[in-house]
Amino acid sequence: HIVFSNHLNKSFNRQDITLNIIKKYVKNKKPSILDIGCNDFYFLKKFNERYPLGNYAGFDIVREFKKFMPNRKNFKFIHGNLQKIKGKFDIITILHCIYFFDFKKKLDFLKTKLNKNGFIFISIEDYTKTPVSFLQPDRNYHYTEKSLLNISRSKGFTYKKIKSKHLFQELMIILKSYKKKSIKSVKDVALNKIINSLKKIKAKLLKQKKIDYILGITSKAAFCDEITKKNIKGFLNEAIIPGVKNFRGRKIYHPRILNKDDNVLVLTNTEVSETVKRLKKKYKGNFIAIK
Repeated sequence: HIVFSNHLNKSFNRQDITLNIIKKYVKNKKPSILDIGCNDFYFLKKFNERYPLGNYAGFDIVREFKKFMPNRKNFKFIHGNLQKIKGKFDIITILHCIYFFDFKKKLDFLKTKLNKNGFIFISIEDYTKTPVSFLQPDRNYHYTEKSLLNISRSKGFTYKKIKSKHLFQELMIILKSYKKKSIKSVKDVALNKIINSLKKIKAKLLKQKKIDYILGITSKAAFCDEITKKNIKGFLNEAIIPGVKNFRGRKIYHPRILNKDDNVLVLTNTEVSETVKRLKKKYKGNFIAIK
């Protein structure tokens, strides 16, 4: 959940930033919110702190997440199929879980769940900015800015893109229902851009001769390891997770163990290159940024 803001030089919870964006569009003190993919109810709990008179419903396919729901009358948990969702809502949020269902097929149903002037807020990774995320194996569907635009218009929704300097690698949109539908679609060339970006990153990775460590334990780090096939000493991560000692069969270390001659591979982009500058000031080692 945690993201580092180079603009403010501090870390934030991603969902706190998202909430600050959404609250600008809240029209009353008693909003009804449906969070699809509610997980640990963190987002809805935070929403409740701002709007204690609101009503909150969390949906998830994992039944066990119900244990995180606050024991309050204004909270409820829905498990299983989306069709089990009853009532209508002012706001429906889908935060980083749209990859797991056919949004085009479900949008007609979600439209019936909106109150007048209600809206759907969607947040996903922008693959054109984080192309390696496109390769994550647990996603059933991939959506781009243009594909979501085409889907929303075909179902009678207006489409508004939201920008955030803190979540610059995310694609955030607001959909509002209206009657007119459009069968005309815009051309989507994002896939070609993503593939070309991956090829360029691959070529740069293959040029690296000596790599001792790879920064991170995410898909980016896995991609670097898979492409380079170097016999690295391990992976580096500033946030040591209790009980998680290995990644891809090698140990996870804190950057403080680095020596000045160690080469650390960092898969980054133009926007987050400040991270490399911060690491260089804080730890020993030679941090090699690949963009």
